[in-house]
Amino acid sequence: AELSRLHERLGVTTVYVTHDQVEAMTLGQRVAVLRDGVLQQVDTPQKLFDEPANLFVAAFIGSPSMNLVGGESDGTSVTFGSMSLPLPDNSPLRGKQASVILGIRPTDFRAASEAPESWPRMTVKPDVIEELGAETHLIFTIDAPKVSAEAVRAANDSEEDDMIFADDKAVFTARVEGRRGPTVHEGIELAVDNARLYFFDPESGASLTA
Repeated sequence: AELSRLHERLGVTTVYVTHDQVEAMTLGQRVAVLRDGVLQQVDTPQKLFDEPANLFVAAFIGSPSMNLVGGESDGTSVTFGSMSLPLPDNSPLRGKQASVILGIRPTDFRAASEAPESWPRMTVKPDVIEELGAETHLIFTIDAPKVSAEAVRAANDSEEDDMIFADDKAVFTARVEGRRGPTVHEGIELAVDNARLYFFDPESGASLTA
């Protein structure tokens, strides 16, 4: 807050270097994301969140970080493990068959009872529940392998998840309204905003969403 006030008072261009994406998002008017000294994307904080250029930016920007899992598109839906989500009409994968890395922001989940009827549903059993007052984080596994791309490992320190979940399954986080009281291992129906699904090329990591 003091740095933000200082920048506003001085009114001069300021370059601020940080490894903390929260600092970058809150202080930066334009943010340059680098990986090993190579520029990945330059944009406003909101644009980086909404339209990441590649897997590294997608995994780095956002807290909790984006959920990622390997999937298969048949042109009408994307399947990952035993789950499937329909593709909206404007999806870049509509009518295309392709192997992809699917990304879903934790904030694009809602409890099914609070979501529009048009949003597809999925039933999950949380392994960990973090009650944070106004919001709750539901952490659950998907019966599909976790994404092992180097860009994702570089963006996120996943040691904590590895300690909690010993197997190789993908781990998802859903951020929902915090006063509903779900319990661990109890099935809960979540709705997903499928208009905000992200897709990345498994080889290059480049975004397929734009």
